[in-house]
Amino acid sequence: MHLSNDQRRILAHPFPSRLRDRTPATSAENSDCVVVRACAGSGKTVLMVELARTYADEILIYTSLNPAVAGRTASQLPANVQSLSLHQLARQALQEEYGDKLKRQPDITRRLSPQSLNWLGSLSSQSRSLIAQGLNTFFTLSDAVPMPEHLPEGCADRLSANELRQLVESMRLVWECLLDPADHQQALSFNALLKLWSQHGQSLDADLVMLDEAQDATPALLAMLRRQRCDLLLIGDPHQSLARQAEGLSSLDSPLLGDATVYSLPGAWRFGPSLAALGTRLAACSPTSREQAMSGLGPATRLAAPGVREALLTAGARHAVISAGPIAALGEALALHQRGIAVAWLDGIEGYPLAGLLDHWRLWRCHQLAEQGDRHEQQQWWRQLPPTLTRLGQTPAQVLGALARLDDHQARSLHELASWYAQAPLDQWIGELRRQDGDLQAAILADQTVTLPCVMLGTVFRAKGLEFDCVVLADDLMLPGERQQLANQVLVTNLTYTAATRARQLLVLNERLSHWWQAQAESERFPLIQELSAEMLAMWRPAAGGQAAGAAHGSRAPHPWWGRARLAELALTPRKRLMLKRTHQAVDEPVRPTRAAAEHRQTGAELAPDVQTRPRHDDGLQALERQAHRDSTARKLYDMASQLPPGRPPGGLRSLLTPEAPPATAPGTGRDEERGSRESPDGVVTPPRPRDPLSDE
Repeated sequence: MHLSNDQRRILAHPFPSRLRDRTPATSAENSDCVVVRACAGSGKTVLMVELARTYADEILIYTSLNPAVAGRTASQLPANVQSLSLHQLARQALQEEYGDKLKRQPDITRRLSPQSLNWLGSLSSQSRSLIAQGLNTFFTLSDAVPMPEHLPEGCADRLSANELRQLVESMRLVWECLLDPADHQQALSFNALLKLWSQHGQSLDADLVMLDEAQDATPALLAMLRRQRCDLLLIGDPHQSLARQAEGLSSLDSPLLGDATVYSLPGAWRFGPSLAALGTRLAACSPTSREQAMSGLGPATRLAAPGVREALLTAGARHAVISAGPIAALGEALALHQRGIAVAWLDGIEGYPLAGLLDHWRLWRCHQLAEQGDRHEQQQWWRQLPPTLTRLGQTPAQVLGALARLDDHQARSLHELASWYAQAPLDQWIGELRRQDGDLQAAILADQTVTLPCVMLGTVFRAKGLEFDCVVLADDLMLPGERQQLANQVLVTNLTYTAATRARQLLVLNERLSHWWQAQAESERFPLIQELSAEMLAMWRPAAGGQAAGAAHGSRAPHPWWGRARLAELALTPRKRLMLKRTHQAVDEPVRPTRAAAEHRQTGAELAPDVQTRPRHDDGLQALERQAHRDSTARKLYDMASQLPPGRPPGGLRSLLTPEAPPATAPGTGRDEERGSRESPDGVVTPPRPRDPLSDE
């Protein structure tokens, strides 16, 4: 395996655990912290795999702040590395003191919701929302108790001193409730779990902890990791930080890492010099950027003007369209669906706000019917709207006016997208998109031969850690504006940088970015191409039989991990567990003759085999079967879950979804090579098939 000089320098770092001869450190001062600032495509996974091999006799823990990235990387790590999510690590560390609390709350949400604070008493919904926002901010910081500074910006100016004091007292009451192992009133969130771990958790039993995507680590998590008695390797790209930081700085620039040893990986093996130059200029647009040029060490990458995308669609060439947010991806899907072009979704379509889009579309239909004077039809559509919309006004016109003034970016974006398709049968289109994606995901789960659509849709968050031959940047990716806040300027820049650096061979810019690039001095050396040759289009056009002509160059199937986790949760909720339990009871009990069997017995006619052996059904099981029938992605998992005993598997969702390891074989039989990374004769490492996610968050 070819390693760069920068990678070899990191591998040769004298970690204290190597010198201790497996003797644990007595304190955090005797451990070491190494920070690796790695640009996109610089071989972070290769570095961690090689580092784990050099630690063959040590205990290592690998974790990541991105579950999808963790699932892809963990499949390539050697056996001496424990691949655990932060969720799992926190549970292990808190098990001794908070075991009963964690057992009562197996399902933990990402953020604390205002609805979970209803037990506080007669507080307004606005107060509960402010308390939830303040606590979510407090959970990410290293402060010991909630303070007024944790509340949203501007609260001190809008609220009286008495109201402010009441909010802070409520925040501290919730935190005391979470600190009490015997108090189960308040539901936990993921960041609250990490906060508890940072203050009361046990130390990790490992010689080295590798944290991937460390640029998004919270101060509370960093403070907790620095108190560990093991060595730390924090690896990430500051320009791929997609968490909004108050000061606009990545976690890798935190003062908590001031004494860490810092290395850099500026060489990108994914793309060539042209995209490296564009990525360097994009990173420089961030107000907190450090001047560090990327070097493109990979294959030649072409930069293209926006008009090239039409040639890709006409030729049926495969490409990925990456957007900043999910609503822009929905807009791309609807526009392509109108033209009869099928799409694939990274991690499944169900993670996008389909229900919200349909609600806003129904609102527009209500408004149109009201203008036409069809009051009866309007009332039928009005009853289908959720309370979040109907409470904004008594008529469709009032709700539309309130939405236009609402300070909610996602609601306004959904409102605008729905207005474009107010005259279209949007409910039918979305149903068709869901069926297409469900059939594709079900085929992938069943290991069938899949013919992928030519267009892959996804957001920057979902595409993070992936690479594609051809990438098209959606219109919502842009450069920061001067009037934006510092944190928003950094986030906008990082979104565009992360999306652009997913490309290997071709990057198609949108209109705004193409005008910006043509004004840069580097564009004279790397100009935008205006058209693609027939040879290039043929290289990316899928071949017959479901195989891509450019499969050896990075074409990928969509990853159904998110869909599997969603289906596992569908089958393992308490109500569904009860249904499955009833199913087993019905199967175990003697078969009772049905009415059809009795009638046939009286007439002496021969009974069909399926009628003779049909077990007793109940309404709950039939409802679950109907739900699985409507969602084609759920069919395989429904069959899997119905064969399991009721209840949550002891190992979480991973034990349900990860197949058992095959029996060990002698070296050289080929089985070991199938399970790990393979190296081709030309030295290119082919990663194994990705595994399921490591967490059940």
